[in-house]
Amino acid sequence: MATAKIEEYSGIVLSRIPQKEHDAMIRALGEKGFFTFYARGALKIGGATSFATQELTLGKYNLVVSSSGSLTLREGKMVDLFAPKSGLEALLSASMCLEYCLRCLPEEDAPRGYFVLRGALESLSEGHEPFSVSIMFLAQMLRLSGYGLEVDHCVVCGKRSDIVGFDFTQGGFLCADCLPSVGASPRNADELKVYRHAFRCPLEDLKRVEYPENSRRPILIELLHFVHDALNIRLRSFEAILKY
Repeated sequence: MATAKIEEYSGIVLSRIPQKEHDAMIRALGEKGFFTFYARGALKIGGATSFATQELTLGKYNLVVSSSGSLTLREGKMVDLFAPKSGLEALLSASMCLEYCLRCLPEEDAPRGYFVLRGALESLSEGHEPFSVSIMFLAQMLRLSGYGLEVDHCVVCGKRSDIVGFDFTQGGFLCADCLPSVGASPRNADELKVYRHAFRCPLEDLKRVEYPENSRRPILIELLHFVHDALNIRLRSFEAILKY
Protein backbone atom coordinates (compact mmCIF):
# COMPACT_ATOMS: atom_id res chain seq x y z
CA MET A 1 0.00 0.00 0.00
CA ALA A 2 1.35 3.42 -0.97
CA THR A 3 2.25 5.74 1.90
CA ALA A 4 0.62 9.17 1.82
CA LYS A 5 3.07 11.93 1.02
CA ILE A 6 3.46 14.49 3.83
CA GLU A 7 4.93 17.94 3.27
CA GLU A 8 5.69 20.65 5.84
CA TYR A 9 4.60 24.20 5.19
CA SER A 10 4.81 27.36 7.27
CA GLY A 11 3.06 30.66 6.79
CA ILE A 12 0.55 33.27 7.88
CA VAL A 13 -3.15 32.43 7.63
CA LEU A 14 -4.94 34.95 5.43
CA SER A 15 -8.42 33.48 5.42
CA ARG A 16 -10.53 30.41 6.08
CA ILE A 17 -13.64 29.63 4.06
CA PRO A 18 -16.25 27.40 5.73
CA GLN A 19 -16.75 23.93 4.31
CA LYS A 20 -19.44 21.54 5.60
CA GLU A 21 -20.23 22.01 9.31
CA HIS A 22 -16.86 22.60 11.01
CA ASP A 23 -14.28 22.32 8.20
CA ALA A 24 -12.60 25.11 6.24
CA MET A 25 -10.35 25.85 3.28
CA ILE A 26 -7.32 27.74 4.56
CA ARG A 27 -5.43 30.26 2.44
CA ALA A 28 -1.96 31.11 3.75
CA LEU A 29 1.18 32.94 2.67
CA GLY A 30 4.68 31.69 3.43
CA GLU A 31 8.26 32.15 2.31
CA LYS A 32 7.58 30.04 -0.79
CA GLY A 33 4.38 31.85 -1.68
CA PHE A 34 0.68 31.09 -1.34
CA PHE A 35 -0.69 27.70 -0.34
CA THR A 36 -4.20 26.43 0.31
CA PHE A 37 -5.27 23.40 2.33
CA TYR A 38 -8.36 21.68 3.69
CA ALA A 39 -8.62 21.62 7.49
CA ARG A 40 -11.12 19.36 9.23
CA GLY A 41 -12.53 20.83 12.42
CA ALA A 42 -11.04 24.28 11.76
CA LEU A 43 -14.29 26.00 12.74
CA LYS A 44 -14.92 23.90 15.82
CA ILE A 45 -14.55 26.18 18.83
CA GLY A 46 -11.73 25.17 21.15
CA GLY A 47 -10.27 22.53 18.84
CA ALA A 48 -6.53 22.28 18.18
CA THR A 49 -7.12 22.75 14.46
CA SER A 50 -9.08 25.92 15.12
CA PHE A 51 -6.24 27.61 17.01
CA ALA A 52 -3.68 26.77 14.33
CA THR A 53 -5.79 27.98 11.41
CA GLN A 54 -7.34 31.27 12.53
CA GLU A 55 -6.54 34.45 10.61
CA LEU A 56 -3.34 36.27 11.67
CA THR A 57 -1.76 33.01 12.86
CA LEU A 58 1.80 32.18 11.91
CA GLY A 59 1.84 28.41 11.90
CA LYS A 60 3.62 25.24 10.84
CA TYR A 61 1.56 22.63 9.05
CA ASN A 62 2.06 18.99 8.12
CA LEU A 63 -0.07 18.54 5.02
CA VAL A 64 -1.11 15.37 3.22
CA VAL A 65 -0.60 15.67 -0.53
CA SER A 66 -3.16 13.86 -2.68
CA SER A 67 -2.49 12.31 -6.07
CA SER A 68 -4.03 15.43 -7.64
CA GLY A 69 -1.81 17.76 -5.59
CA SER A 70 -4.45 19.06 -3.18
CA LEU A 71 -3.44 19.54 0.44
CA THR A 72 -5.17 18.41 3.62
CA LEU A 73 -4.10 19.29 7.13
CA ARG A 74 -2.76 16.41 9.15
CA GLU A 75 -1.28 18.42 12.01
CA GLY A 76 -0.87 22.11 12.69
CA LYS A 77 1.04 24.13 15.26
CA MET A 78 0.64 27.79 16.11
CA VAL A 79 4.02 29.52 16.17
CA ASP A 80 2.64 32.99 16.84
CA LEU A 81 -0.65 34.85 16.78
CA PHE A 82 -0.32 38.44 15.68
CA ALA A 83 -2.42 40.55 18.03
CA PRO A 84 -2.52 44.18 16.86
CA LYS A 85 -2.40 46.75 19.64
CA SER A 86 -3.48 50.44 19.51
CA GLY A 87 -7.19 49.73 19.20
CA LEU A 88 -9.52 49.70 16.21
CA GLU A 89 -7.12 51.40 13.81
CA ALA A 90 -4.53 48.66 14.36
CA LEU A 91 -7.10 45.90 13.85
CA LEU A 92 -8.28 47.48 10.62
CA SER A 93 -4.70 47.94 9.47
CA ALA A 94 -4.01 44.23 10.01
CA SER A 95 -7.22 43.39 8.17
CA MET A 96 -6.16 45.59 5.25
CA CYS A 97 -2.78 43.81 5.05
CA LEU A 98 -4.49 40.42 4.80
CA GLU A 99 -7.02 41.77 2.30
CA TYR A 100 -4.27 43.19 0.10
CA CYS A 101 -2.43 39.87 0.02
CA LEU A 102 -5.60 37.96 -0.80
CA ARG A 103 -6.83 40.28 -3.53
CA CYS A 104 -3.90 42.24 -4.92
CA LEU A 105 -0.64 40.33 -4.49
CA PRO A 106 0.35 38.40 -7.65
CA GLU A 107 1.48 34.79 -7.26
CA GLU A 108 4.96 35.58 -8.59
CA ASP A 109 5.48 38.29 -5.97
CA ALA A 110 4.07 36.29 -3.05
CA PRO A 111 7.39 34.94 -1.64
CA ARG A 112 8.79 38.44 -1.21
CA GLY A 113 5.40 39.81 -0.21
CA TYR A 114 5.41 37.40 2.74
CA PHE A 115 8.24 39.32 4.41
CA VAL A 116 6.44 42.65 3.94
CA LEU A 117 3.28 41.20 5.46
CA ARG A 118 5.12 39.64 8.38
CA GLY A 119 6.99 42.86 9.09
CA ALA A 120 3.76 44.87 9.10
CA LEU A 121 1.94 42.43 11.39
CA GLU A 122 4.86 42.25 13.80
CA SER A 123 4.96 46.04 13.92
CA LEU A 124 1.23 46.29 14.66
CA SER A 125 1.57 43.62 17.35
CA GLU A 126 4.29 45.68 19.00
CA GLY A 127 1.98 48.70 19.16
CA HIS A 128 3.45 50.88 16.41
CA GLU A 129 1.32 53.60 14.83
CA PRO A 130 -1.17 51.85 12.48
CA PHE A 131 -1.55 54.42 9.70
CA SER A 132 2.23 54.74 9.33
CA VAL A 133 2.55 50.96 9.11
CA SER A 134 -0.27 50.83 6.55
CA ILE A 135 1.35 53.49 4.37
CA MET A 136 4.70 51.69 4.34
CA PHE A 137 3.02 48.34 3.74
CA LEU A 138 1.08 49.62 0.72
CA ALA A 139 4.05 51.45 -0.74
CA GLN A 140 6.32 48.41 -0.36
CA MET A 141 3.75 46.05 -1.89
CA LEU A 142 3.07 48.39 -4.81
CA ARG A 143 6.79 48.75 -5.48
CA LEU A 144 7.21 44.98 -5.29
CA SER A 145 4.62 44.43 -8.02
CA GLY A 146 5.91 47.12 -10.34
CA TYR A 147 3.60 49.96 -9.31
CA GLY A 148 6.16 51.90 -7.32
CA LEU A 149 6.28 55.65 -7.80
CA GLU A 150 9.31 57.73 -8.69
CA VAL A 151 10.46 59.57 -5.58
CA ASP A 152 14.09 60.31 -6.49
CA HIS A 153 13.60 62.92 -9.18
CA CYS A 154 11.02 64.75 -11.27
CA VAL A 155 9.20 62.26 -13.50
CA VAL A 156 8.95 64.79 -16.33
CA CYS A 157 12.43 66.30 -16.63
CA GLY A 158 14.55 64.21 -14.26
CA LYS A 159 15.54 67.14 -12.08
CA ARG A 160 16.48 66.16 -8.52
CA SER A 161 16.17 69.57 -6.88
CA ASP A 162 13.29 71.96 -6.25
CA ILE A 163 10.77 69.10 -5.93
CA VAL A 164 7.44 70.63 -4.91
CA GLY A 165 4.75 68.24 -6.11
CA PHE A 166 3.61 64.66 -6.35
CA ASP A 167 1.12 63.22 -8.80
CA PHE A 168 -0.11 59.62 -9.13
CA THR A 169 -1.17 60.03 -12.76
CA GLN A 170 2.31 61.21 -13.74
CA GLY A 171 3.91 58.53 -11.58
CA GLY A 172 5.78 60.43 -8.89
CA PHE A 173 7.63 63.62 -7.97
CA LEU A 174 7.37 66.88 -9.90
CA CYS A 175 9.69 69.87 -9.81
CA ALA A 176 8.53 73.49 -9.70
CA ASP A 177 9.19 73.98 -13.43
CA CYS A 178 7.11 70.96 -14.52
CA LEU A 179 4.29 71.24 -12.00
CA PRO A 180 2.19 73.79 -13.98
CA SER A 181 2.49 71.86 -17.25
CA VAL A 182 0.75 68.77 -15.83
CA GLY A 183 -1.86 70.67 -13.84
CA ALA A 184 -0.77 69.31 -10.45
CA SER A 185 -0.87 71.19 -7.16
CA PRO A 186 2.08 71.78 -4.81
CA ARG A 187 2.44 69.53 -1.75
CA ASN A 188 3.72 70.39 1.69
CA ALA A 189 7.18 69.23 2.67
CA ASP A 190 5.95 66.63 5.17
CA GLU A 191 3.87 64.82 2.54
CA LEU A 192 6.76 64.73 0.09
CA LYS A 193 9.06 63.32 2.76
CA VAL A 194 6.52 60.62 3.67
CA TYR A 195 6.10 59.52 0.07
CA ARG A 196 9.85 59.47 -0.51
CA HIS A 197 10.46 57.40 2.61
CA ALA A 198 7.53 54.99 2.13
CA PHE A 199 8.58 53.95 -1.38
CA ARG A 200 12.27 53.62 -0.52
CA CYS A 201 12.50 52.44 3.08
CA PRO A 202 13.89 49.09 4.24
CA LEU A 203 11.47 46.69 5.93
CA GLU A 204 13.08 47.41 9.30
CA ASP A 205 11.48 50.87 9.23
CA LEU A 206 8.05 49.31 9.68
CA LYS A 207 9.01 48.96 13.33
CA ARG A 208 10.81 52.24 13.92
CA VAL A 209 9.30 55.05 11.82
CA GLU A 210 6.19 57.07 12.61
CA TYR A 211 4.98 59.68 10.15
CA PRO A 212 3.74 63.18 11.10
CA GLU A 213 0.19 63.02 12.38
CA ASN A 214 -1.22 65.59 9.95
CA SER A 215 0.05 63.61 6.94
CA ARG A 216 -0.97 60.03 7.80
CA ARG A 217 -4.69 60.02 7.06
CA PRO A 218 -4.66 61.92 3.73
CA ILE A 219 -1.70 59.90 2.39
CA LEU A 220 -3.25 56.58 3.40
CA ILE A 221 -6.48 57.56 1.64
CA GLU A 222 -4.55 58.55 -1.48
CA LEU A 223 -2.71 55.22 -1.53
CA LEU A 224 -5.97 53.31 -1.17
CA HIS A 225 -7.33 55.27 -4.14
CA PHE A 226 -4.16 54.51 -6.09
CA VAL A 227 -4.54 50.77 -5.45
CA HIS A 228 -8.07 51.03 -6.83
CA ASP A 229 -6.96 52.99 -9.90
CA ALA A 230 -3.90 50.83 -10.64
CA LEU A 231 -5.31 47.38 -9.85
CA ASN A 232 -9.07 48.00 -10.14
CA ILE A 233 -9.50 46.59 -6.63
CA ARG A 234 -11.12 48.51 -3.81
CA LEU A 235 -9.72 47.60 -0.40
CA ARG A 236 -12.58 47.91 2.08
CA SER A 237 -10.97 47.23 5.44
CA PHE A 238 -10.70 50.91 6.41
CA GLU A 239 -14.18 51.93 5.27
CA ALA A 240 -15.44 51.90 8.86
CA ILE A 241 -13.25 54.85 9.84
CA LEU A 242 -12.03 56.49 6.60
CA LYS A 243 -14.03 58.13 3.84
CA TYR A 244 -12.51 57.07 0.54
